[in-house]
Amino acid sequence: MLCENCQQSALSDDSSAFRVETDEFGHSSAVTDEDSIIPTDYFLLDHFPELPKLRESGHGGCEFCSFIRESILSSDNVSRLQDPYGVRITSLSEEEVTLRVRYLWNYTIADTDIKRHFLQVIVKFVNIDIGFGIFCRIRAAEKGDPVAQWLRLDDSSTQAFTGAKTIGWIKERIHECTKHNHELPSPEFIPSLLLDVRGKSPKLTDHDTLISSRKTLGQLKVQTPRYTALSYCWGTAEDAKVQLKTTKSSFSKRQAGIEPHEITPVLQDAIIITKQLSIPYLWIDCLCIFQDDITDWDRQCAEMDKIYGHAEITIVAASSTSCREGFIQRRVPRIKLPFYSTLNRILHGSMWIELGFAGENLNLPLSDIYLDAAASRLATRGWTVQERLLSTRQIVFGKFNAHFICPWGYQSNGGPLTVGKWLNSIHSARTTSDVQELFRAWSRVLIEYRDIGEDSFTHATDLLPSLSGMAADFAKRLKDDYFAGHWGNDLIMGLMWSSDSGFKISKSVHLGRVCAPLQYVVPSWSQLFHSGLTNPPDANSLLQLFYPAVECIEARTSISGSNVFGTIKNGELRVRGHTLSPQATSVIQFKSAEPLFPPRSGQGNEWRFRFERSDGESLFCDVRLDFSLPIIEIHEEVKLWKWILLGTCKLGPFGKSRRLEKTGEDMHPFGLLVHSCRRSEWCRIGVFVPAWGSFQGSQLSLQTFQMASTLEDITII
Repeated sequence: MLCENCQQSALSDDSSAFRVETDEFGHSSAVTDEDSIIPTDYFLLDHFPELPKLRESGHGGCEFCSFIRESILSSDNVSRLQDPYGVRITSLSEEEVTLRVRYLWNYTIADTDIKRHFLQVIVKFVNIDIGFGIFCRIRAAEKGDPVAQWLRLDDSSTQAFTGAKTIGWIKERIHECTKHNHELPSPEFIPSLLLDVRGKSPKLTDHDTLISSRKTLGQLKVQTPRYTALSYCWGTAEDAKVQLKTTKSSFSKRQAGIEPHEITPVLQDAIIITKQLSIPYLWIDCLCIFQDDITDWDRQCAEMDKIYGHAEITIVAASSTSCREGFIQRRVPRIKLPFYSTLNRILHGSMWIELGFAGENLNLPLSDIYLDAAASRLATRGWTVQERLLSTRQIVFGKFNAHFICPWGYQSNGGPLTVGKWLNSIHSARTTSDVQELFRAWSRVLIEYRDIGEDSFTHATDLLPSLSGMAADFAKRLKDDYFAGHWGNDLIMGLMWSSDSGFKISKSVHLGRVCAPLQYVVPSWSQLFHSGLTNPPDANSLLQLFYPAVECIEARTSISGSNVFGTIKNGELRVRGHTLSPQATSVIQFKSAEPLFPPRSGQGNEWRFRFERSDGESLFCDVRLDFSLPIIEIHEEVKLWKWILLGTCKLGPFGKSRRLEKTGEDMHPFGLLVHSCRRSEWCRIGVFVPAWGSFQGSQLSLQTFQMASTLEDITII
């Protein structure tokens, strides 16, 4: 049943966008040009986030009103959208919104040549400059039915991923991938425990048994057994209580066999897929790590590069939100809408409308693989980022499709094969010995943690352990010391990460996290200190070529446990070098600070600073704070900071750095900004760099900075 308003959302093929074409067999269909937009007369004024009018109409029997409301409120993407002031729109209350419906026909998917049909619900806030669209995929109600042929609709997708055709496709992709001999961490690695899925009841098999079975098979040397690894989300603390686990006391029982009633849905589906792929073993953390043994947990955290790197394939349960939820059944809500042709009067029927995704760009539909592999909730869960990056190959079971990904290429089930890497991968780093390239690869790893906050973990202190497998992998190649996400031989560049213009943490919150943390996770100078909008050092093109300008710099961390890349008790950075306190020198005076970008609510964190030299000349540099500061407070705040010189670079045309002779006035300083935290200790609050772009005046030079500074020892926590 459709209400009167929803009847206005019906697709009409008498739109000027459609024309009738007849193929060589005499079959006619209604077609459009590429990227056609077909409006409808649907309009509704409602209030976000409750959308009471849609709710009431749905309760009155309109299925489409209920579907639209669910599409808006249940989309993973909507929860990430923000208003112009950085407030998540899901936290807004009683905001008036308008809703419209249109069709995107024969529309190009972002970064592909694929064309799809969409019904789009456009949501616009009346009093706030923000809007978004819900893209709902249109499919045939029945394969080959007259409406599907007339509108050239994609077939209705199967609701399960366990069909022979899908499993055959996965096997074929694995077979093709193994021909490329991807670099593996350790050719003879055998996990401590694996789940044997070959029998009627799955059971745990230990390391020694696995080695014995290899020798029984007559292998001349130990080889990694074939196994899958599962990447999934445990869920809430309540969900985790029902998850099947291995402890010291239950180990012998798990070796004897696991009863069907003990197996949670996500584990059950992983076992089914592993069996169907004819792979004998499965690795899953809840069973293959002793959950009551911190030593075993620490040791295996540092082996994640081997565990996921050697898995024949990683099964990614992207559509599952907890261990209570399986992933091999597609659960995309959908609704049938009627269709009555105007161009062909005798033709009528229906089509499926599948709940889609939210996007701020109304004209940019996203691909299924992006939505399932990069934009799903699982993609931003702390532990799963490392699992994705370390896996040699993955099969992603998402809401919209199944997708195969390996370092050589990627493919969605039923779609074209694309040669080239999907998003980020550390596999290229395994084939290089160039130290600078390895540092750049590590920087790309940290980019993946931009959206990983403390709320992405059951325990906030899991942050460092969650990337310890990757750190262990890089440490073997770099032969370098590791400090809370940073490498000893790349400290100066590594410390120059910055927060971008969208960062909104207040100064009080920032200092509170350093001076009185609820749980200690990482020091203030670590790029992992803030989640969200942080930029890696190599995003700053001004510092690509630089000279160190610090007398001594030393990082220290105190580990907690046996994993040298894992949880730490504390960390500090000791620097001996030139420090500047602008209020304590007569060489230069601080004059003004202007936001580099339009401030939000009168606050900003990226500034153009102007100093005045004693001869009256204006000198400029840029400041990027780790928190947002009201414009009216900036002049007083500057008095509380120290500027620590780390390095210097020489600028060429248009502000680009270049390596030339080091002569004072031509060299420009960069370094850390710190604020007093505790007695004799400081915390990082930002960075300063040469001014970028055009301005009236001169750059702050290294020579002037050194003349105005003093040489001292600073400890940053």
